[in-house]
Amino acid sequence: MKKLNYTLLFFICLLLACSTEPTEQAVKQMNEIRNRLKKAAALLPPQGQEKVVTPAKGSLPELFKFNKFSKKEELKVLNINRRHLTAILNGKVFTKDLEEKGVTDFSGYEWEMIDPDPFKNTSETKYSHEKNVKDLYDNQYLRITEIKSYTPGEVDGKTIKKPAEYKVWFWLIDLKNDKLLGSQSVEGISGNYVFTMGKKGEKTDGVKAVAGSAQGTINNKIKKIFSEWAGKPLKE
Repeated sequence: MKKLNYTLLFFICLLLACSTEPTEQAVKQMNEIRNRLKKAAALLPPQGQEKVVTPAKGSLPELFKFNKFSKKEELKVLNINRRHLTAILNGKVFTKDLEEKGVTDFSGYEWEMIDPDPFKNTSETKYSHEKNVKDLYDNQYLRITEIKSYTPGEVDGKTIKKPAEYKVWFWLIDLKNDKLLGSQSVEGISGNYVFTMGKKGEKTDGVKAVAGSAQGTINNKIKKIFSEWAGKPLKE
């Protein structure tokens, strides 16, 4: 009988863990994250009124934190596309539904944790979701990126006939203090070689692969800018 009770208890716990309702803590933190994002959006300039804001070198050391596992200083800044931010604040769309439209370019994957139904397109349990929401909630800094122009690349087999190019503006926001810390315009093109093979040897979209390379160039340039603001030179 005792063994049966333990088995029953196990299945009850399993059902609770797989529940599709966020925990009370997660709901509270999800709402606070949305409030922070709303305040961050209010700090952005209207279209065409962007301006460079440059904090003093070394004034933002908290942008990087030491990771005891990798033994390295790692950038601790959330990333979101400005259009994706607007969609989140409208509250009726799912992150995965925006991917094909390019709305999530330059966005982190974490934002699906605060989708209208965070369990719809994920394999999260209520407790793994709670942990991921807390990780999102604990972040202080947010980079908002707006794509100003995008020129698609051209690929012929393994040959890149034309590189992809992005021009973006980005803003660094202190989420916990509602403050714009810095902003700049950045341009980036794709490299001379990209991987066009996906999982199990499946061929991926060459144009998307080249676009991803150009996005990587942009991200690396911005990371270098952040390292200057933090006073922590990147090791090549």
